[in-house]
Amino acid sequence: MPQSYGATGVSDADYDKALDSARAQEILKTWDESYDVAKIQGVPAFVVGGKYLLNVQALGSVDAMTEAIKELLVK
Repeated sequence: MPQSYGATGVSDADYDKALDSARAQEILKTWDESYDVAKIQGVPAFVVGGKYLLNVQALGSVDAMTEAIKELLVK
C-alpha cells in the first residue's frame, strides 16, 4: 500500500514517528490540560501555559493577544 502524503506532503510513517516523539507528547499533554480549562468557558478562548484563559473577543486584536501570551508565558 503506498504511503499517503495528502496536503502536507508528510508520509504516514513520518507523521507517526513525529507523533511518538517526546516533544509531541509533551505538547499533547499540555493541550489536554489546557482543554479542561477551555471547555468550561464556552466562548472563543485561548489557554496559555495550561492555566491562563484568554478571552479572544475581549482582546480585540491579534497584536493584543500576542502581547498577552508573551506576558503570561513569563509568569
